[in-house]
Amino acid sequence: MPTPFDTISYNFANQTCTTFFTDFLANSTVTDCHAISLLLENSNSFFHTLSSAAATSRVLDVTCSQSVTKCASIMTNLASEMIKTENCGDDYSAGNSVVQGTYQDLMAYEPVYRATCLTNPDTKDYCFVDAVQNTTAPNDYNVYFIPVGTPLTKSGVLTCNECLQASMDIFAQWAKVNNQALDTTYVPSAKVVNKYCGANFANTNVTVGSDRVTAGAGLSVQLPGARLALSVLGLFLGLGYMGML
Repeated sequence: MPTPFDTISYNFANQTCTTFFTDFLANSTVTDCHAISLLLENSNSFFHTLSSAAATSRVLDVTCSQSVTKCASIMTNLASEMIKTENCGDDYSAGNSVVQGTYQDLMAYEPVYRATCLTNPDTKDYCFVDAVQNTTAPNDYNVYFIPVGTPLTKSGVLTCNECLQASMDIFAQWAKVNNQALDTTYVPSAKVVNKYCGANFANTNVTVGSDRVTAGAGLSVQLPGARLALSVLGLFLGLGYMGML
């Protein structure tokens, strides 16, 4: 399994922050969640894994078999602890990019989990794997960086399918949650999506940052097992994806 921060050289102002990172990266309670949100921007081993669809699917099999409610609670609690003064609070306040980025990644655990664990009803593969492998539409992969602070740009084609619409619907819900990067990245990204896929493809009528973050808030029911068919997710959310395409 790939690991986060496998090539990073810590450049923190305080030793307490270095100790905090060292400790949580060695804590199996945290690492056993295999958070994709921590891997997207911070893992050289994950980057190399993406070159193989089979290897990426195996990673997601493990990741998506974890309890999203349990792991979301672990990640949000860790984020809260990280920005305390006795840990990485000074570095966070000073604008340290690693600390601030890690805070966003921890808070984004659940929306990233929800999106990367979706499966494509046509290919039966993970939507994320299809996106990574689709070199003709590079923005398909970039969609997964929206929850960790990187909005879509106006360049790059998109595949306007059920996977994209389902992911954007998940992100729209989480954009309403306080302390999520989605409260600034979702709406501009949704406008880019609608430019390619049609005016009503992604919901842009979202009041961002209006709800408090709670673990397990992304769905009314927990994802059962390693994979969840997209049509079943649509039933749970009541979104009616198929009728909109």
